[in-house]
Amino acid sequence: MAIKLFGAPPNRTHRVLWMLEEGGLEYELIRLHTVEEIAASEELARHNPNRKVPTLVDDDVAVWDSMAINLYLAQRYELLLPTEKAGFAHAVQWSLFAQADLDGHLLAAAKAGAGVEEDRAEDVVRRAMESLGRPLSALERILEERSHLVGSEFSVADLNVASVLVVARPVGVDLAPYPHLGAWLRGCLRRPAARDVFARALEG
Repeated sequence: MAIKLFGAPPNRTHRVLWMLEEGGLEYELIRLHTVEEIAASEELARHNPNRKVPTLVDDDVAVWDSMAINLYLAQRYELLLPTEKAGFAHAVQWSLFAQADLDGHLLAAAKAGAGVEEDRAEDVVRRAMESLGRPLSALERILEERSHLVGSEFSVADLNVASVLVVARPVGVDLAPYPHLGAWLRGCLRRPAARDVFARALEG
């Protein structure tokens, strides 16, 4: 049975689609994007009582949370799986880092910086940008020494972190002080699977 993925970009579904496309895995995308569509899907509710997307169903296994889904796919299908000692643990480490230290600040900047002028909150954006300095500096130091986050090849660790940072420039994050990070991110996003997924996301 093909993998089922509930969700639709643009949202965190994009990083799962990227992972699936990297592996050439067969899947069915069940497009749920609006609050109303998600609430109305009883099939989603059967697999995820939280009624959140993305949710992935692989035969009798259901997994939600985009980072957890990608780590499951990496392990289940040996897809972009680091082979080094403790490689999988380090992939988990970087995925949690992306969620805890990057994602929230980028989301805050995006929400506060978008919309009509009177709804914008420049102080929220400023605090978010300041909070990003430490994790971005940490990534820069790592990528000064190596071409990828774990091992010598592109892995699920790179994909998960890059899929969070893809919004950095659009929300106004200046990556110029982080040249190694910027070069790494551009390389990740030039991958054919990434370009295909993000192009389709923009098409709706």
